[in-house]
Amino acid sequence: MSEKKIFKVPDPYPITLSGMLAALGPMAITFGISVGGGEAMLMPWLSSVGGHGIAWIMWFGGIFEAVLVVEVIKYTVLTGRSFFAMTRDIPPKGWWPWLWIPIAALGSWWPFGVTGAASAFYEITKVGDYFLWSSAILIFILLVYYLARYVYNAVEKIFLVVMTVNFVLLVIIAALVARPEDHLAIIRGFLNFGLDGWPKGVPLTTAASLYSQPGGAMMFLSFWIVESGWGLGKYSGKVSSPLRPPEEINVEPLEMDLNDPEEVRKMRGWFRLGKYSVWIWWFAICMISAYLYLLLGHAVLFREGIVASGFKVPLQIAIIVGKVWGPLMYSLFLIFIIFTLCDQAIPTYDTFIGRVCADAIATTPRVKGKRPYRFYYFIVVTVAILISFYLVTIAAPFFLWMLNALGWIYMRGIGSALILYANNRLIPKEFRPSRLVNAILVLSIIGSVIGVVAWVLGYTAVIKL
Repeated sequence: MSEKKIFKVPDPYPITLSGMLAALGPMAITFGISVGGGEAMLMPWLSSVGGHGIAWIMWFGGIFEAVLVVEVIKYTVLTGRSFFAMTRDIPPKGWWPWLWIPIAALGSWWPFGVTGAASAFYEITKVGDYFLWSSAILIFILLVYYLARYVYNAVEKIFLVVMTVNFVLLVIIAALVARPEDHLAIIRGFLNFGLDGWPKGVPLTTAASLYSQPGGAMMFLSFWIVESGWGLGKYSGKVSSPLRPPEEINVEPLEMDLNDPEEVRKMRGWFRLGKYSVWIWWFAICMISAYLYLLLGHAVLFREGIVASGFKVPLQIAIIVGKVWGPLMYSLFLIFIIFTLCDQAIPTYDTFIGRVCADAIATTPRVKGKRPYRFYYFIVVTVAILISFYLVTIAAPFFLWMLNALGWIYMRGIGSALILYANNRLIPKEFRPSRLVNAILVLSIIGSVIGVVAWVLGYTAVIKL
């Protein structure tokens, strides 16, 4: 029997400005997913109906998700394989990767980003209809996957641009529009922790949706950590386009030399990089962005009594800008919204559906190795996009996002339970989580149960009305 191969741990990026910028890629994607949903749609709408006083709920969802993601990164850089491949080793063994296919699809497939961008396209052109523009966007996304040399590299570049532009523009607009009393109102919303009571007319589903924020990639970020080459992920292949040779994607845990202090030191350096990246590039920036979106909603929409509905909800930031600076700026910000929402849609098919399904197939002995990982990935992605030509017709963007918010809540709870098991049972003892981290993961599980109940109760109450 041959000895198992031992892999050298690559040098981690330093915890400096240059090092943190070099590590920004996966976090930029996570940020873009969050901003494309809750921040861009929920936050301005919530302020417009006077619900900014419950913004404090986001602290719980954001902290729980950040701790979950840090633990997922730890597992991924330590083993060089994804969270979803890891679930094969959790009882009932072999079932979890397949169970995640319906869990992830039902929780994240609803194409609010596509329909939201389509509403902006239609608003600019007044040509065709929402379905026509949704179809064009879906075709564009499919071409991105098929024509890019590496799918992840293309996604990362798009998100880096969108993240930077989005944040800079929000800061500039807020500085020009918001009054001191607007800032005070939103700050109070973040810090009152329920003392101001429940705002009148705000449905309970909003509380659950806020709990799903800041939102992001959760366990799915594991795929991007591998493709970015963090830790032992350096030794796993990437998903290449059909125009390039296929690469082998690792689904087995890789091993390092635990007896070498220098190797252990470098691995802990990757852990620190993951932790700082999550708290700075994702949690802090997303919470500030949420604050800015709430602020703009309060400064313009709430003061003028404007409450968007239907296909107008994704356009709120453009409506705000148009009210202040006129039709030209309104049109320019519609273009900005198109980029923001299109980039949110791109990882949905790549990661939440394509990679999850491909991992399930790649970890199943009967089919493992018979075809390249990429073969199954592109079949699933193509079928998922084709089905989305129907999904874009079932509801307006904001309701589709609300379905995603529900999925984010229950997926966070399930993911917290699985990483709690994995990082306390499947990794070396010296790297296992602290009691505090374990306690937060347990609270995350409990919070997800409460969040799902709140969403369902709120939704049924709205239906009765």
